Amino acid sequence: MYNWMFFIHLASLATWFGVTLMGMIMLLSVKSKLAENHASLSSVTLSVLRNINRITHPAAFLVLASGLYMIMQWNRDGMPFWLAFMEQAGGLVIILFMILLSIFGARMKKSLAGSNGAAAAKSISIYAWVAAIFLLAILVVTLVVSLKL
Repeated sequence: MYNWMFFIHLASLATWFGVTLMGMIMLLSVKSKLAENHASLSSVTLSVLRNINRITHPAAFLVLASGLYMIMQWNRDGMPFWLAFMEQAGGLVIILFMILLSIFGARMKKSLAGSNGAAAAKSISIYAWVAAIFLLAILVVTLVVSLKL
């Protein structure tokens, strides 16, 4: 069972990271054209955001659930630093990711519903920056775990 959870953990991590990165790139490419054609591009942006959330949130949850299962298989007394870091920092990154990107996504939806292209572009930029910070955090946790520091 552990091997299956490890596979689910890695596959979900790759999905979560990849979709977040591609979604951020897609939103930033739409943002540059949003001021010119706000009406048609706002629906495209909402569709991109909906698809990002539809994939990243379940993938992040699967990373959390499979990670918790694998952590429970370890002896808590002799847990190395990298494993404790993965448990604590990794869990925090996942939970904050789901909460904060949901909040900033809702704000982006509100700004896209309005007719102000500049406000919508700003909310896309903020969302992209928050996503970039989480991508960096995912990489840091992955680096610590990979190097088994």
